[in-house]
Amino acid sequence: MDGGMYADIETVPYQVKQPIKFNKYQQPIPISSTAPKAKDVITVSGYGYAHEEPSGGRLKIGHTELITSAKCRQNYTVTDNMLCSSIELLDLCFGDSGGPAVYRGELVGVISQGCEYTAPNVFTKVANYHDWIRRVAGLDRENEKHYNSV
Repeated sequence: MDGGMYADIETVPYQVKQPIKFNKYQQPIPISSTAPKAKDVITVSGYGYAHEEPSGGRLKIGHTELITSAKCRQNYTVTDNMLCSSIELLDLCFGDSGGPAVYRGELVGVISQGCEYTAPNVFTKVANYHDWIRRVAGLDRENEKHYNSV
């Protein structure tokens, strides 16, 4: 059991130098204000390793089922700011950290830890930071309407 995992926030404010130009490859995503529950299946994507091999710069997309915090605690010290998923369908790995976890078209998590092979994948629970993200990103209601409609 890894009793030393306390870094439950994988969300860092970042300011871009130029506005992001949205197109078919880059789109905004609504930020969830509620967290999915155990057994919900989320979609994740990243450039991380697959079977200990680099991805070769190829973006991968997969699905994984969320598990209870109690089950996750069998391997990690987890807080209410975390979501965990099973590794049965997908094990996240080096290079995936910081990637999105999406449920019903909304961002619900940020990939924090994986690649343990026998331990769950861990995500920052975005719903717990919803208001903070909106404040730091400068999102107001008009901006959010635009982002949600793109």
